[in-house]
Amino acid sequence: MPSLQEQLDVLRVEVTSPDNQIKAKISGEADDVALAMRPGAYKRYDEATLEHQLSRLCTLGWTGVRRGYFQALATVYSVTEGEAEKMEKNPPDVRDRDYNKEISEIVAEGRSKGGVVRGRAKGMAFWKVQIRPGTLEKLDEEEFIAECLSALRDVQLDSKRQEILLKDKYFGLNVPMILRVNDDPRKQS
Repeated sequence: MPSLQEQLDVLRVEVTSPDNQIKAKISGEADDVALAMRPGAYKRYDEATLEHQLSRLCTLGWTGVRRGYFQALATVYSVTEGEAEKMEKNPPDVRDRDYNKEISEIVAEGRSKGGVVRGRAKGMAFWKVQIRPGTLEKLDEEEFIAECLSALRDVQLDSKRQEILLKDKYFGLNVPMILRVNDDPRKQS
């Protein structure tokens, strides 16, 4: 039987925005993400509408990844998906429950390399995407998608950094003091 990590490595999720104009393909535990828009869709968007569609797309993507995670757990432990979800959300150890609660409350933030797209996610489940006004006029679709993906990666990095600090708090990873003191080393410059 494959391990949990092997199951997650082959995880593939595809989601579509509510308006059916943007598709995301997610591989693994959101390690690899591709975005594509239907022909002509980019030119029809304004920033506010696209922010909403991307926010919903990210939420749907995370939901798909979580569903895939629970399917993988169910396969590995030979239980139903519902039982796997209960095992994960209600572990017998109080420390694990407290850790899970804090993980779900992490607010991760990030921005694109060009600074035109910002993302914010609470518990990686509730997303808000912001686009600097005028961006859609300045960037072509390919450049814009690259900005979206870099903002997504930045949010993921911030979330992972906060997860590591929580793991250190609850499970004693011996994270160096400098990483525990500086909330976010990316913001120190």
